[in-house]
Amino acid sequence: RRRGDQAAGSGASTEGVQHEWWGGTAKDVEGIRPILETLAPGPTKGWGRMGPVGSGHFVKMVHNGIEYGMMQAYAEGFAVLQAKQEFALDLHQVSEVWRYGSVIRSWLLELTESALAENPTLKGIEPWVMDSGEGRWTVIEALDLNVPAPVITLA
Repeated sequence: RRRGDQAAGSGASTEGVQHEWWGGTAKDVEGIRPILETLAPGPTKGWGRMGPVGSGHFVKMVHNGIEYGMMQAYAEGFAVLQAKQEFALDLHQVSEVWRYGSVIRSWLLELTESALAENPTLKGIEPWVMDSGEGRWTVIEALDLNVPAPVITLA
């Protein structure tokens, strides 16, 4: 950075973005506050300064690693439910009930419920998710930092 330059960076996504994780000096991020408040779900919600330049991207990367772990947990749970054939469970109904008041409710569960409503057996849907890199990068960081991350690693 040259004297007088300002910089702020954010972890970014092309879909479903409701949150912004910003990195930069407090002054630089404060300088774009009106823009952030306009784009965020609320003036003080859904965005924040995480630390210096680069920290917003790092927080977004770890967020995605956690997301992959959650998706894997949902997939495993629904596989167990489906395998208990003598109960003939309606997986859409299960997901609909879980969406309200359950400790595992989330936007990811809402997406699962919508998918099960349209396709109760999920026939034709691949049993894997395309790797965009963030999960792998999170695992590499965890290894470099000597932090155990078995769920994210397996996902």
